Amino acid sequence: MRLHVGNLMKVKDGEERLSLGGGEFLAGMAELAGGHGLTVAEAEFVGTLHNGEGMVSMRGRARLTLGGDCYRCGKAFGGMKVACAVKETFALTDGADGKAMVASGTAYPIEERRIDICRAIWENAMVETPAKLLCRVDCMGLCPKCGADLNEGPCGCGGPVVEA
Repeated sequence: MRLHVGNLMKVKDGEERLSLGGGEFLAGMAELAGGHGLTVAEAEFVGTLHNGEGMVSMRGRARLTLGGDCYRCGKAFGGMKVACAVKETFALTDGADGKAMVASGTAYPIEERRIDICRAIWENAMVETPAKLLCRVDCMGLCPKCGADLNEGPCGCGGPVVEA
């Protein structure tokens, strides 16, 4: 979701409150999640945008409900709650300072007076998300010998005993 910030940037020290959820915001978050093999059932962001001399800062809290495939057993699951603080900067790229900030990764670009808030929020949320998602904390996974789902009980093939 690319948010227009042109009017905000006209006001010195201007501030705008944001409350996003559903619709275009959820669709933007779902598109980013799909690239990582995840789904997003819910997405919410509450915060502010602040204008400061060629830059816009975004501060707030995001909450997502994610789903995906379990790393151990491969079953699809949903309902994983992720919450994070978001503190990001967006910079105009028509000046040397803004170009340097974007190039170094310390700021996201402001392009055509629009900012990509979904990408900034997604990247913050991924820091709070485990690298290997599990359907449940005590998932036993699959038997390495016969492939049976050990969450449903012992497989009886004589393979190694796995403990969660």
